[in-house]
Amino acid sequence: MPWIMQMVWFAVLLLGMGIALWVSFWLLLFLFGVGVAAVVWTHLREYLLAKGILNPTPGVPPEESASSPSVTTIEGDFKRVDSE
Repeated sequence: MPWIMQMVWFAVLLLGMGIALWVSFWLLLFLFGVGVAAVVWTHLREYLLAKGILNPTPGVPPEESASSPSVTTIEGDFKRVDSE
């Protein structure tokens, strides 16, 4: 009887190894796809930034042309505070 149990446990071991290999294969394939997508997105983003199609950061307007002076304008209501 012990040899039957050994054969059953060996079959379960082979089944577990098969499932582990199956899951690891698909996980590796998924991670490879994510890596390829990240590399493609990085290159595409650099290309779009170089062409001026994509803003460097969201909410920041594109840079002004070199011919216009760079002046920072601060608008608002200000009150002079007397220093003591």
